[in-house]
Amino acid sequence: MDCYETALAYTKEREQFGSPIASYQLVQAKLVEMVNEVSLSTLLAIHMGRLKDEGDLDPAKVSMFKMNNVGKARATAALARDVLGGNGILLDYRVMEHMADIEGTYSYEGTNDVNTLIVGQAITGHRAFSYRPPTNRENGRAGVSEQRSEGS
Repeated sequence: MDCYETALAYTKEREQFGSPIASYQLVQAKLVEMVNEVSLSTLLAIHMGRLKDEGDLDPAKVSMFKMNNVGKARATAALARDVLGGNGILLDYRVMEHMADIEGTYSYEGTNDVNTLIVGQAITGHRAFSYRPPTNRENGRAGVSEQRSEGS
């Protein structure tokens, strides 16, 4: 929400060619996209809270929620950075700080990928991931990196 609010305030203050940049079509389109995504994410969070209260919240729904909202947060932060132009990378505006925080949430130890696999399993019934290390099909032994650690 802060990225959107920062971008909105900035566009009302920043003037180009004698007018606030908020008066330009492409800037308005980006602001509309941001507020739309923030609103949808908020509604989804409320819905997920209600599902939890009802005892109808399963891991796949939580994973889908995380994937959706973190993805929307990334897109919103990127749009806000774009709207602020060169100022979007300065610490005077917290947009880049939010982008770094969101990126950590998105990619830390493959979080988005793991959530994708969890949802994929829920909708297909097929597990596309394994807790076991992959084996060499020819001899049934562990991969090269595991062989090295065994011989050390």
